[in-house]
Amino acid sequence: MKKSIFKTIILISAIALAAAPVFSKTKKKTQETQPAETESSQSYWDGAPAVLKKTPFEFEGGSGTLKDPYLIKTAEQLNSVRFGLSKHYKLIADIDLSKWGNWIPIGETPAYAGAYTNHPEKASAGCGEFTGSFNGNDHVISGMTIIDHRDDIFMGEDDAIRTYALFGAIIPEKNSFIRNLGVVNYTIDISYTKMKYNCSLGVAAISSFASGVIVENCYTSGGKIKVHTGRAGKQTSIVSVMAGGMFTEVVDSRITNCYNTSPIIITTSDTDYINKNYTNTTGFLGNLRSARAGGIAATLMYTHIAGCMNAGEVTIPYGSASGNSLAGGIVGRVECDGKQGIYNLPPEAASTITSCYNIGKITGTYASGILGNTRTDCYISDCYNVGELVLDEDNPQKDYMPTFKDDIVNSGTLLEFGKKYVHDNGIKVVHGSRWIDSPTLGRKILKAIPEDKLGIKPSEPEAPVQIAGFSDVMSNDDFARAVPWAVENGIAEPSSKTTFSPNEPCTRGQVVEYIYRWQGSPKASGKNPFKDVKSSDTFYNAVRWASKNGFIDGKTFNGNAPCTRGDALEILYKCSGSMSMIAIDKFTDVPRSSKYQQPVSWAYYCAIAKPATKTTFEPESVCTKGQIVTFIYQVEHTGVKDWMDTTQKNSNPKSSKKNAKSDSSQTDNALTDEDLDALLENARKQAEMLLNGNQF
Repeated sequence: MKKSIFKTIILISAIALAAAPVFSKTKKKTQETQPAETESSQSYWDGAPAVLKKTPFEFEGGSGTLKDPYLIKTAEQLNSVRFGLSKHYKLIADIDLSKWGNWIPIGETPAYAGAYTNHPEKASAGCGEFTGSFNGNDHVISGMTIIDHRDDIFMGEDDAIRTYALFGAIIPEKNSFIRNLGVVNYTIDISYTKMKYNCSLGVAAISSFASGVIVENCYTSGGKIKVHTGRAGKQTSIVSVMAGGMFTEVVDSRITNCYNTSPIIITTSDTDYINKNYTNTTGFLGNLRSARAGGIAATLMYTHIAGCMNAGEVTIPYGSASGNSLAGGIVGRVECDGKQGIYNLPPEAASTITSCYNIGKITGTYASGILGNTRTDCYISDCYNVGELVLDEDNPQKDYMPTFKDDIVNSGTLLEFGKKYVHDNGIKVVHGSRWIDSPTLGRKILKAIPEDKLGIKPSEPEAPVQIAGFSDVMSNDDFARAVPWAVENGIAEPSSKTTFSPNEPCTRGQVVEYIYRWQGSPKASGKNPFKDVKSSDTFYNAVRWASKNGFIDGKTFNGNAPCTRGDALEILYKCSGSMSMIAIDKFTDVPRSSKYQQPVSWAYYCAIAKPATKTTFEPESVCTKGQIVTFIYQVEHTGVKDWMDTTQKNSNPKSSKKNAKSDSSQTDNALTDEDLDALLENARKQAEMLLNGNQF
């Protein structure tokens, strides 16, 4: 049994895991020195997500001091802020970035590196922190776009940091600020599907990092933040995603009278965190994938938030039992610098969340209306939540691990790292001068953010759109990603120029042929063992190949008969190596005596196929065209294919029998329980060292 578990563990671990100013347009121009060309020039960044545009360092007026800031009227002038990071600025008009192209965070490079960490990766070359101030002057910056869809991060390096926001790092001088600014109608859409390296991704509308900053009267609205990650190969790499509606990480700062109404949606195809039902020695796997999100900020340290509201949806992927994935309406998590367990701090020295509320929908394994959890003292007062809290039903480990949802803060013992001084919470006891009654909404609202007057409502899901020009494939379909991929790679043909027919039943011949094409249509050899398969059949070579490799057997094939979901998964399971899986007993239509027990357990644990209901899998129902291409797509993109490429020799019937015999008898070379525990403990320690104290 232990070796069976070990095989499953190995499979799952394989699947988942500034410059000086030039002059100002004042009556009295002052000529200064243009920043020298550095290796951050565009020639060095060929292939980067964005183009570094050189714009003149000139403005509508001002001298760049705190009392006489540079005046910004155009998108070009906003871009020039990056060439004078220590100066002070003020908007005198709304700025439209909708035609700018991919925006580079101010203070960073076309590769979106996080320079403030002083990380030695080459993507940080030329980065710098914004140390001045920025007064929005009640204007908005609209149409900002940061889109990057590719296999891996540009200039992929181990322990890489990538940040996506209007600003990179904001570390201002004393008494500097960000105030009276709206960031609206923006799009930050990041998708890396085959990541190879340890990586941290920080995403927010305003800034990915802020320290010592005063933020007042700012808001983010009408935009969206979407992040999707997937792992390549079988490396036990670490991927962390932190996202905030306004800020990613905030330290020693103050945020007052601010709000977010835009959604934050984080998804992943990694499955490293599917480990709770094995043993405690595998718990470290869950730490390799983490996500944290908050409507205002993902993480706080020694920061005070007051009079803030979130109406945006916050959704994160299901997490492991270690509590690495957190969703909070206002803040994801409160931490302390460098280590945990700093308690008994007075309010002025700790983080505080005062007079805040959430009305947005919060979804996750750990979902909270105000604060996800804290690892040090945090004072919470006069806060409430009326947003819907949803526990992620897609979590395949929800039967084995605790889940939490709370209006104010997650209160389970798993997350009790710090003391939370919660006072006077709840709509009925909210009091103080910041609040007014709203007869329309039947509850308290903040004077500074009367959303019933502004028409602010919780974000709604995006309207589905057609995918790849197919009228029968919409963006909200389970097969939306799989269909264009299958067509592009010649795995499946569309029914016409405008239709794919995803709900069309598949025959057994089609299923085998799709899998055969996905494998590159290898040369078929050997005799045809099926008396009902002719050389004129389109699936002739596919069937011979599948038979020789032990993926199908028998004397008849019934190639034109409908293929069941169970049969399709069984063929794909055998093609992927037939690794032993811990049996799932939750599906009433897949008993342990069923021939589909192992294929269904594999498909469920590895996120290859979804069950029909909570208690049924429907293995006997007919497999549709959309379902089979989705099954194959999931194997390709969750890393199972990389695993099967190294183990497919075990799929041969003779080899399988030999391995089964070897597994059934303990040989001198077999791993003992002590060997396995030591191996897993060593892997856990290595992962912990890689995380370097920054695990979620």
